[in-house]
Amino acid sequence: LSAVLFGEKEDLDSAVYELYRKNGISHLLAISGLHVSIVGLGIWKIFRKGGAGFWFAGVGAGGFLCVYGMMVGSGASVVRAVSMALLSFLAAAVGRTYDLPTAMCIPAVGLLLAHPFLLTQASFQLSFLAVTSLVYPGRLFSARGEKIFAGERSSAAVMTISSGVQSFAAASAFFTSLSLQMVTAPVILCHSFGIPLYGVFLNLIVIPLMTYVVISGFLGLGLSFLSESVGGAMLGGAHYILKFYEVICNWTGELP
Repeated sequence: LSAVLFGEKEDLDSAVYELYRKNGISHLLAISGLHVSIVGLGIWKIFRKGGAGFWFAGVGAGGFLCVYGMMVGSGASVVRAVSMALLSFLAAAVGRTYDLPTAMCIPAVGLLLAHPFLLTQASFQLSFLAVTSLVYPGRLFSARGEKIFAGERSSAAVMTISSGVQSFAAASAFFTSLSLQMVTAPVILCHSFGIPLYGVFLNLIVIPLMTYVVISGFLGLGLSFLSESVGGAMLGGAHYILKFYEVICNWTGELP
């Protein structure tokens, strides 16, 4: 949990890390866009629902994200995630459209101008390729899936709108995971000499649950300053989800 929240991996069991790596979910142990979106967007929404304007909410959430990014080490993936979040706050404040490829390229250029050697690092490659996969082939898969399910809804009278939406959401999540694995596979193969074939399906399970791990961790940490027993109880959610990760990874590792 310390690795998940703050990037501190000194006390992380090497066997656990290897288990995550072999199953293609080691990215959960790195500070990434998932953490930034939960923390940054969560604070931004709190400001907005409290009546703050776009500029005030953006400055407040952005300032907290910058401090959090420095605290966890300011790695390439952290800088990328924080920069893209700041650009999304800025776009909302000035009333412009947030463009994902543009928002990705700005921190990429900045990082490479400052540290050109990052281009050969796995963390840099995987972080930016993961975002790239959302654009291509992610959007291509998503558009194709939308056409397929739209056709099914129009041709099959028995299919309700709600079931059609649920089916499309499930298919969209699968194709997003598939495009991520496709785009990052060459880099993973180059650096790790192996590709986790079941990672496409495993990530569909573990990534949604990661939101609750992060929320449980931060709430437990905050409440522990008031009461250790209450904070410990709040950490129970993260504890059991992480235990579930180990169980499902061990099970997946036994598959042919």
